[in-house]
Amino acid sequence: MSIEYRKGAVNAQMVVQSYEWGPAVPKVIVEFEDNVIVKTDGVEHVIKDVYHCDANGVKQRYVTKYLSIDMKVNTFFIKLLGASMGDASPFTYNIATELDLAPNMTFMVCETEYGVQNAWTPFTKNLMENYLVPETANWKKDSFTFTGITLQRAAFTPKGAETDGVKNPLIIWLHGAGEGGVDIDTALLGNKVTALAKKGIQKYFTTRKQKGAYVLAVQNPTMWMDKGDGSYNIDVEAGKRQTSIYDVALFAAIKDYVAHNKDIDTSRIYLGGCSNGGYMTMNLMFEHGDYFSAFYPICEAYSDENK
Repeated sequence: MSIEYRKGAVNAQMVVQSYEWGPAVPKVIVEFEDNVIVKTDGVEHVIKDVYHCDANGVKQRYVTKYLSIDMKVNTFFIKLLGASMGDASPFTYNIATELDLAPNMTFMVCETEYGVQNAWTPFTKNLMENYLVPETANWKKDSFTFTGITLQRAAFTPKGAETDGVKNPLIIWLHGAGEGGVDIDTALLGNKVTALAKKGIQKYFTTRKQKGAYVLAVQNPTMWMDKGDGSYNIDVEAGKRQTSIYDVALFAAIKDYVAHNKDIDTSRIYLGGCSNGGYMTMNLMFEHGDYFSAFYPICEAYSDENK
């Protein structure tokens, strides 16, 4: 890649995308002081493409001051675990906090000479302070507070659902351990919840009239199994129900969303989640089973002796 330019970079932004195994960074957008002239030829294989773009990474035919670097994200299958993994993830799981923390990923335009007068000024940017998630851009995000507990919500509306003349079902997703916090994108990307809004799933809820299913994801600040002091609620006597500090607030958040969306078919509300989310699915099934139509707990962290 040759770059004919004499000024330095002034900003950088990464684009985060969801994969089956979690989120990764396939693109970095670099902003320079002025328009740049770039020609790619024989670039390293990890770089898929380099091109002029706008501030959101959309490819442009004309010269701009933004440069997008599209990178290959490697996905590999681990036969022993029976699961897919990958590289370039912006998340780092912290065992102490039980959360997926975003490390201080940096991007640097190095000080390299491209001729006597073409020295680059070193530029470093913490990309975790400046990133885009195109897949979640059309999800409506808000927060909900009840009994002093604040939860984050993200809701997807199928195109045309509000005007299709029929009521549409609702799919609810509860995240696993690690995807808690105050950034709902963490919950949407950690287990590729965005797939619920795509054709592969939506086609099962689409008919000649019905345009698809609504999707609601809810995020708590810690983990669903939190018993109130930040620890897992696993020391419950056999035969008794396991609970969570979020039991009441979560059900209230779901009811509030449904109450404010008259297009939802309340006879078709489906609740599920994985691990910690599966635990919370079991909680709501035991306490409010009649409110939901079906449940899909995945690897639920709920003790069999307490069911």
